[in-house]
Amino acid sequence: MRAILFDRHGGPEVLEEREVPEPPRAGGEVLVRIRAAAVNHFDLDLRRGTSGLDLRLPHQLGLEGTGEIAWAEDASSFRGGERVIVGSYASCHRCEACLSGLPNLCENLSRPGVERSGTYADIVSVPEELLDPIPEGVTFEEAAGIASSFGTAHHALVVRARMRPGEAILVTGAAGGVGSALVQLAKLGGAYVIALVGSDAKAEVAKELGADAVAVGEDALNEAIGPFGGAVDIIVDGGGGTFLERGLSLLRPRGRYVVYGAHAGVLGRVDVMAFFRSYVSLVASTGWTRADMGRVLDLLGRGRIRLLIHDTLPLSEAARAHALLEGRRVFGKILLRPGA
Repeated sequence: MRAILFDRHGGPEVLEEREVPEPPRAGGEVLVRIRAAAVNHFDLDLRRGTSGLDLRLPHQLGLEGTGEIAWAEDASSFRGGERVIVGSYASCHRCEACLSGLPNLCENLSRPGVERSGTYADIVSVPEELLDPIPEGVTFEEAAGIASSFGTAHHALVVRARMRPGEAILVTGAAGGVGSALVQLAKLGGAYVIALVGSDAKAEVAKELGADAVAVGEDALNEAIGPFGGAVDIIVDGGGGTFLERGLSLLRPRGRYVVYGAHAGVLGRVDVMAFFRSYVSLVASTGWTRADMGRVLDLLGRGRIRLLIHDTLPLSEAARAHALLEGRRVFGKILLRPGA
């Protein structure tokens, strides 16, 4: 079978398509023939070596994807040919985080493309715990990036920010994978959405998804937020970096600034005196839970949300997919298609 691996950290050119053995048939696991694999920013961090995680090289990327069951034990709850989503966490169920109801913070996580071989391949072996059935009427492509996009967005917005109807919410990177999911979920929750994007083309995407106001670049934020009283109730940000201090200043008292990523920089400056006087909250959010996925899959199956897909490329063009994502001109997700 074919898979994408890298032997050293570096640019997209380190990704190589190789012929590798099919994963063995192991007890407690199933084999999934991948039909669509999603490319995520986290994949880029892992490839560059900037994720802060130690990988065993060579490494096979791919946090999530969709496919069909190629093999499962007789006792498995899945059957051959069943359409599934690969992308949930396999947690240990025994560490302090798991016992506290936070499996997304498990000390012994087993994730595709991180602690184990990922979905950039024809076939992948995964524990059943990582799988969800694809809702009826949803294609492989439409479900391929749902976990990291909408799972992350739902956890950040609903669980951590505790969004309420009528609140004004600023979404950064609103035309990206998680950003586009945040816009949709916020609108479904009855919020007013201000989208921060980097280009006019991305602004059109955000408007199409339902954003009530759009700012192209930080300089346009004051004008975009003006109709909402010049401040917002919630900011959901996957960038971090230098925007952190500016963003905190845009919140109303009792506002919540939720950070789910650091794609714009790992260090941000905060005026501590202004912060504690503002009576706002800075909240961390990471990953998603089975409860998040259950809600997301229900919405997907009822046609209430949709994955924004920029392009679908052959598996052999994984390096090109990474280069496109690094260029920050991508709307939503790029998918890879094994066998193409």
